[in-house]
Parts: sequence; C-alpha cells; structure tokens
Amino acid sequence: MISERLTAEAMGLDHTRTWSAVYIAWSEEIAKQVAPTTAARYGVSLSQIEPLVVEKTIAAIDKRTVEEIVAFRRKAGASAATIRRDLSALSSVLTFSVDRDWREGNPARDRMGRIRERRDPIVLPSVVDVSRVAEKAPGMLGAMIRFALLTGMRQEEIASLEWRAIDGRTVTIVGKGSKRRTIEISHAAAAVIASLPRRLRCNAVFWHGDGEGGGRRYQNVASRFASIVAAVGKTAQRDGTEFRRFRFHDLRHRFAVDYLGNGGSIYDLQRHLGHSSIKVTEIYLAHLTPEQERSARSGRTAGGEVSAQNSAQ
Repeated sequence: MISERLTAEAMGLDHTRTWSAVYIAWSEEIAKQVAPTTAARYGVSLSQIEPLVVEKTIAAIDKRTVEEIVAFRRKAGASAATIRRDLSALSSVLTFSVDRDWREGNPARDRMGRIRERRDPIVLPSVVDVSRVAEKAPGMLGAMIRFALLTGMRQEEIASLEWRAIDGRTVTIVGKGSKRRTIEISHAAAAVIASLPRRLRCNAVFWHGDGEGGGRRYQNVASRFASIVAAVGKTAQRDGTEFRRFRFHDLRHRFAVDYLGNGGSIYDLQRHLGHSSIKVTEIYLAHLTPEQERSARSGRTAGGEVSAQNSAQ
C-alpha cells in the first residue's frame, strides 16, 4: 500500500480518492450518458468485481488488479464475453477518472483486447434438467429460469423487465444496443408472470430483497445460476443420475430450436429474439430435420405458442 501511495504521489494523482467515492461520482455521470439498461448492466458487472477493488484507491488499480479480476471471474465460471463486459464497465470508471486527472492510463481497456471471444457450441439442455435446476433455485430465480425457457429472452432482458413493459401477453423489451422490440409470449409464459408476487415501490418483475425499499431488481443472475447448476450437478453425480450442465443463455437456444421444430418461421424467430441479421438466427437450423428446416425457411407463421407449451412439459 505504501508503494502504491508513493507511485500515485509521484504522478501527481489524488491517492485519497477511493473506489467507492469515484464509483458514486461515476454513477451520477453515467446515468446522463447511457440508456438505463446499459447503466444497470454496468452496475451488475461492477458489483461482481467489487471485492477486488473496493479497498483500493482509484489510482492504485493497475494491470495486476485487472489480471486478478480476469482470474477471479474465470474461476467463477464467467464466459469470455461476460468478462469483457465486466472489464468494459471497469474501463468506463477508469476513463471517467482519467478525464478528471484522478489517475493515469486505463489497463482495463488494454486487457479487453486480449480476451478472445469465441462462439461456444450450442448446448440444448433437456427439459428435465432445466426443471431440476429451476426447482433448486431460490427466490424468483426459478421463475426466471422457466420464463427464459418459455420466451427465449436474454438474461439481462429478463432481469431488467418491469411491469410497465407487460400488457397481457405482449412484452416490450429493450435489448442489446438499447434496441426496442415488442414480442408476444405464450400462455405458459404469461402464467409464470401472473404467478409472481409484487412488491410495493418496486417496478421490477423479478426482484429480491425486503425492507422499506420494497425489493430491487434481481442481480448477479449469472453467478447465482452457475452456483445452482453446480450444486445440482454434484447431487446428480453423487446419486449416479444423468445431468448435463448448461448456462442461462442455453435456455434461449432451447427455446429457439423448439420454436422452429414446432413449425415456427425463422423470420418470426429473428424478430422475436432481436437478431439484427438472419444469419445469426440460422445457426439453429443445424438442429432441425430437413423437413423442419424447409418449414422454417418457408416463412410460415406458427410454432411459438406450441413450442413454448411443449418446453414447459
């Protein structure tokens, strides 16, 4: 700590600015610059890495700190894409600090370029395995898992979902790049929503926490989910039963393949999932029979309600 302080002083930096103080100032500023969903995503990422930076000054966060963060997140099972998102959030805070002469350099931004993102092979979890994980999940996480399987919505889209975005079976989503889209969900998915308790003064559909604040939107979904999957996997291994681990995002893949397999149009699926290019949606064709693929490419509208219901069984 002494060497860190001396280094900061040598560079003319304010070594007394703590991470917590800078985070508060950054939060107020970033809320004016980006969409609420982006600010929320940054907040989730920063909460994940907080244990490694909370006791540091902003000037003391260096390359070694960033490497510790990368190793910490990998150990927690985070994907390359997730780690890049975490570093992107940290980079935003560091850039904010550099602009105010509170530190020099941005090691998080430099490290991001060396994390290779790869498209992981699509894993289609069985409905039985999904049910086992959902039943084990505490609080509203189980409902989030079932809702993901029935809608194909992204993890953050579900975690940030608010009641005002729901009108019966119609849901308005703010997805990647703050792009807005409206989808129709199945009766089964709507039933999941209808079964949820609501908290006063809490806009989030999926929430946790008590107290006068009335709860807050569900956070740390990836790490909580990974912990439950790991626990179910250990139980299955001990009992000698079959279980294949999967990620939260794999629920989106399962929905998409079921949608097409039950007669849905690939073009309708593209709009439902929010893909900017049909080429992205076409990755699911590899999991269909030739007849199912012809049906999906023909543009017929069907499938969504049927596939969702089948996935719930």
